Amino acid sequence: MRLITPFALLSLTAIAFGQDETGKFQLGVHFSPEVAYRTFLVTGKGFHGENHGNDRPRFGYTTGATATYSCNNWLELETGVFYSLKGFLTPDQRYIGVRRGFLGGPIGHGDIVLRDHVDYDFRFHYLEIPLRANGLFGQRKWKLLTSLSVTGGYLVGQQTTIDFPKDDWPDTQNVGTDNYHRFLMSAEAAVGVHYSLNDRFALRMAPTFRLGINNISKPYFFGFSPWNAGVQFSCYYRF
Repeated sequence: MRLITPFALLSLTAIAFGQDETGKFQLGVHFSPEVAYRTFLVTGKGFHGENHGNDRPRFGYTTGATATYSCNNWLELETGVFYSLKGFLTPDQRYIGVRRGFLGGPIGHGDIVLRDHVDYDFRFHYLEIPLRANGLFGQRKWKLLTSLSVTGGYLVGQQTTIDFPKDDWPDTQNVGTDNYHRFLMSAEAAVGVHYSLNDRFALRMAPTFRLGINNISKPYFFGFSPWNAGVQFSCYYRF
């Protein structure tokens, strides 16, 4: 009896310790197809929103991996690394540029060209690190998921494609980040569902809205910030 009691206490302690150590940490992978757009901001240096009526959303997405720590049965803290494609479309614009040899001049000669009804496609490539708080409500396999986060993003690339639909010209692509601030701060909110497959694996689906807070445009006459809205699909593994 004297041997059984210490052994039983040791076993209970080991089980509790194992649950505490193996049950609090998760790794997750995520993918979110999204609608990408922008919000114009007042910069204090001039007007804003002059082209807002012509803008259109474009397809974007966010994908990445996270690590999650469970503080208790309903609260989680999460962070990770994401890649996010943001942007917008600006159709039916006026183009003023230089096309070499357009008027039949010698090689290397540049001609100023004016065209209407030209379409622009702006794409912004970001690496992002979110700091997220998740709430899980429910006692069964299905739970209500709520999430709030602040995300810091770094612009790693920007592309602008110019399409001339009324001319037999190849698309023109401008690549560079000189006209944009690299850092983007965003706020994110999501409400969705959590489903536990078993003690280790769980699936989540949550409509998500991520709004850029600061201006990323360097030109003085207007500022804007990108935003994304979509549905995030996630798979988690609990240690």
